[in-house]
Amino acid sequence: MDTASTAYFEHEHRRMDALLHAHLLDVVAADFPRALQHLQRWRRALTRHIAIENCQLLPHVPANARWPARMYLLEHERIELLADEYAMRVDALAARAPRGARTRGEAVLTLLDAAHALRHLLEHHHQREEMALAQELPPALQQAAWRRRGGMEPFRDKLLAGARLAAERQSKSYCIVISSRSPSERELKAIETVATTGSELLLSHTA
Repeated sequence: MDTASTAYFEHEHRRMDALLHAHLLDVVAADFPRALQHLQRWRRALTRHIAIENCQLLPHVPANARWPARMYLLEHERIELLADEYAMRVDALAARAPRGARTRGEAVLTLLDAAHALRHLLEHHHQREEMALAQELPPALQQAAWRRRGGMEPFRDKLLAGARLAAERQSKSYCIVISSRSPSERELKAIETVATTGSELLLSHTA
């Protein structure tokens, strides 16, 4: 395996693992409110991570790739589903922490068991990406994708990922909701970009 080619994916995966590890340390300590805070931080990072892969990297998977882009997309959906199910468990305990050492201990074990299934899926998915995807995509493309992680690109990527899904499902409309406030000028520009790209996607799926 070319370690230079996998460096970008490995760095991102280690960063994500560190965030989840911080959450699990709180779970072991039975500090459920703090565990929820760390989990929410990890979940936001996961959303950005998946959006970058779905929108900036997977469209460039070569035809002769070891695994097709659809394989990674399906795994992303499965990861997000498990992550959301797990988050519901943590949220319930943070809202109403169990009383008594034994009850707290049982709650900790239940969460760790649930987290194990999620981490097992993540581990295999990361291995697949580092084993194949990182080797098949140009390093310059990978570098550019991950370097843009901190700007408005994650916001656009998340919107575009939803547009892609809507197009694949042949939806008649794609609604965007920004609650409690008006969108910023930067967000409006990002939405304009996604609207143009989304229209192209819709046309490509109906042609």
